[in-house]
Amino acid sequence: MRLLPILFMTFAGVANAAPALTDLQAGVFCSQAAEGRIDAPDTTIGYIYDPVGLPHIRWVQTSVPAAIGVAFGIRARAAEEGFPVTVTVSHPPFPGHNTTEEVWSGNFNSSGDSSSSFSFDYQFELVPGDWRITIVASETGKVLLDKPFTVVPPERHPHIVKACAPDNAIS
Repeated sequence: MRLLPILFMTFAGVANAAPALTDLQAGVFCSQAAEGRIDAPDTTIGYIYDPVGLPHIRWVQTSVPAAIGVAFGIRARAAEEGFPVTVTVSHPPFPGHNTTEEVWSGNFNSSGDSSSSFSFDYQFELVPGDWRITIVASETGKVLLDKPFTVVPPERHPHIVKACAPDNAIS
């Protein structure tokens, strides 16, 4: 599981204005290489991956094929000064784990895009159903984003599976 906070952001300090996100993009992309892991005890596996770069959202849609190598999420930037956030990915229960949330801390800043996303890396994560990414400003508790996604069988989007996971491609 690659929970990708993409922390390529320098924390710009506590915002005087109410935190807000701008330049929002949401959708599906292929999993990215990671340069390391960040402890995230409130996730199923206890950490998130620190990706090498920001994702390029290739498919602007909220229907996501359940296939290893596929990822989905958001890109955005802080409207003004940067601020810390809590990211929650809610999902149907993972078989054998019975978890329904992945939670970690991150930051958004105004000098460049940041991202929060989920990547299918383990078979137990391939659970169809309603998923959502919620981003909350840590200091105010304000919900900045609550984006629903629907994870579907891979046959629904064979072109995405072929692009992201050619070994899993559906003929």
